[in-house]
Amino acid sequence: MDVLHNLAFGFEHALTWQNLMFCAIGCTVGTLVGLLPGLGPLATISILLPLTYSIPTTGALIMLAGIYYGAQYGDSVSAITMKIPHASSIVACIDGYQMTLNGKCGLALFTAGVSSFIGGTVAIVVLAFFAPMLGEVAFLFGPADYCALMLVGFLILGFSAGTFDINLPLTGTRGVECRNPGSTGTPGVDYKLVFSFAGAVANCGTPSTGTLSSGPELNQCTVNLVGVPNAQYTTVTLTGVSVPTACPAFSGNVSVTMGRLIGDVTANGFVTNTDVGTVKAQVDPTKPVTQNNFRADITVNGFVTNTDVGTTKAQVDPTHGLPSPP
Repeated sequence: MDVLHNLAFGFEHALTWQNLMFCAIGCTVGTLVGLLPGLGPLATISILLPLTYSIPTTGALIMLAGIYYGAQYGDSVSAITMKIPHASSIVACIDGYQMTLNGKCGLALFTAGVSSFIGGTVAIVVLAFFAPMLGEVAFLFGPADYCALMLVGFLILGFSAGTFDINLPLTGTRGVECRNPGSTGTPGVDYKLVFSFAGAVANCGTPSTGTLSSGPELNQCTVNLVGVPNAQYTTVTLTGVSVPTACPAFSGNVSVTMGRLIGDVTANGFVTNTDVGTVKAQVDPTKPVTQNNFRADITVNGFVTNTDVGTTKAQVDPTHGLPSPP
């Protein structure tokens, strides 16, 4: 009964015209600022906090709540339309951006708004009933428990680094793959070339080499390669690609060139002692590789070890490297 009494007391103060106006202003301004890529709800509240300095305490808290929920929705807009998510909109970005590529941007934004309202309302009602019990549980946590939680978080972060890809630009300096083949997650496939387009692909066309499949995303096509020669450039061309949802629509052929030179960590076209030193400086068999040092993991086992150093050293030849790129 105390919960119902507290809810009734809160609604009595919140559902006044003045406080509803503060809430509407907060939602509107929060949405507009939250639209900016990279600004999440907390950053938005920090920026707009001065707006509440001259407002009564109750109205200020209600406006801050409106800013928070408005920023949550605004953050979903940048995630769905531009694939620039913040921490709170990563899940919305996964399916929402794919709907945008399929021409269903409006439906994605509507779904995000309605689901956010329903989920927030249910969560607040549940929290109102369980807050006293959750508060008692929180008091049971001591320094040792917080330390254990942080260690678990670091372990999860360290062991969920995922896969690392080599960028293969269509023009300019060619990308060079310096790691051993075979670690693609697909048995019998040495390397995977993923073509990414500006819209959902209707037809991936025909590859000049390898086997072709659509995906993993709606705007991507994947070519599986086997037997890619070392110290050579390999060009793969997709003939007859159709991307009607791109702006402008695209139909034609696309080529991408991949260089392969095992041990060329610096991607300069040769394997030298500089590459060996680069790998040696990253050796740590207890620390998983990250986006900053994954090229040093020549054996692609998730760690940089002395085996990677030995593999690179065996490839050193400063006089023979990759030929001139096509």
